[in-house]
Amino acid sequence: VGQLVQYQYVFLGLVASSAMVDIGKVVRQQLRLTFSVLLICVCAFTVWGLMRQDDPRALNIMSFFQWAAMTSVVTGQAEVGTTGTKAFLRMGGTVAGGLFGWAGAELARSMPQTASLWVSVWCSASTFLFKVCGQLLDVEYMGQVGAMATIIISWGGYLKPDLSLEMLFATRVGGICFGAFVAQISALVVFPVAASKDVQKRMQSAMLKLQEQSAMVWDALLSEVDDADSALHDAFHVGREAVVTEVRSAQDLLKKAKLERYLGESCPGVQCWMPALCVGKMGRSLDAAAAEKLLGQTREINRLLSTMFGIVYGDGGARVDVLTDLHRLYRHPEHGGVSALRKLRTDTLDSLKSIGDVIVGSVQAPKLKDLGELVQSMLKQSKAITEHVSEEIVHPDVAVVSLGHPDGSCFLYQWYTFLVLYERFAILVGQLSHSVSVWVASLPGSAEVQTIDTGRLPEAGFSKSSHQPLLQSA
Repeated sequence: VGQLVQYQYVFLGLVASSAMVDIGKVVRQQLRLTFSVLLICVCAFTVWGLMRQDDPRALNIMSFFQWAAMTSVVTGQAEVGTTGTKAFLRMGGTVAGGLFGWAGAELARSMPQTASLWVSVWCSASTFLFKVCGQLLDVEYMGQVGAMATIIISWGGYLKPDLSLEMLFATRVGGICFGAFVAQISALVVFPVAASKDVQKRMQSAMLKLQEQSAMVWDALLSEVDDADSALHDAFHVGREAVVTEVRSAQDLLKKAKLERYLGESCPGVQCWMPALCVGKMGRSLDAAAAEKLLGQTREINRLLSTMFGIVYGDGGARVDVLTDLHRLYRHPEHGGVSALRKLRTDTLDSLKSIGDVIVGSVQAPKLKDLGELVQSMLKQSKAITEHVSEEIVHPDVAVVSLGHPDGSCFLYQWYTFLVLYERFAILVGQLSHSVSVWVASLPGSAEVQTIDTGRLPEAGFSKSSHQPLLQSA
């Protein structure tokens, strides 16, 4: 017994030291299961050592702990909510099935001549009943466990006529319930993981990737390299797939987040999450509707960025001389007339960074730049230039400026398409900012976040300020 207790202390020391290092979700789950099994084994062999070996109850008690150890392995899951839900369903199904099995064993013992027939009929009928009720009530796992418990108790009572049904029920059903209980306690104590927190981490990662994607779109447009850079192309598509992966993972975790609720801080800096089946309506849960909306907008922005990247970087970056003309034609009055392209790039990245800061909790309200009005002004000027270029193609004798180069007209059409898509991008950024504010404000355990004035922003993406000319001719 002393050696087993020492092993327990060694394991707890490993758990405490591992908490200082990010060892991965999978490893933490396995350590949690190992702790459950080790705790049950310590209890079992401690009781075994205190009892006389010739005591007929000793084997039954060891059977109790054996069932408990196996159940803790089967019940333990990665998250608090999934573990609690599975433990609750397993205990409920085991108790119900154990009672049915007890009745079947009593019936078989009362008619020893036809005991095998009654056990067969009883187990088959109970299995059908539990499976059907489990599917109808959407607790299929409970129905499956109930059918198994019926078979275990019924057959055990038939094969061991000298064993009392009370002892059989206590060792099998009691052991399974004890194992499920230990698994739940381990999920709450040893490396507790909440699916809701994982959703937040996934969203933070996706938003950071979107910022990088937007920066690479502008790098592709404003690149001064005359030929295609495959490294930038590959990096962009790796980032795009990373956003898709994070959004899909968050989508899958939302189902598990519905199974847990936040009750507050168990101690300073430590959040307490409990299975929803155990606490009912107490506490708060993650707002799944707000999260779904946020994930959908993130997915749409990621696709739009991919389209814009393909337009401005399909054959490599724009010519250096063409970019020089773009900087000359599109100006912004700020600071004496800066390039409107660089102004739009800076405002876009600042807006996305502000949204990301709200998600990570460093600021309470996003500070959006006025992307929509700037894009609209540039779009009007670009449309006028494009119409002149079209006139030049139809009537070659008409002299118009096509960015000063033979290939300028081709890139100009790409640039105009880019601005049309960017107008939609500005709308989505406004909607994303509003959705992020609403979602963060609904997070369990978070302070109320100031949301932006929606006004026309979610539907139009532009501010309410009067439309004054932001561009001036060179």
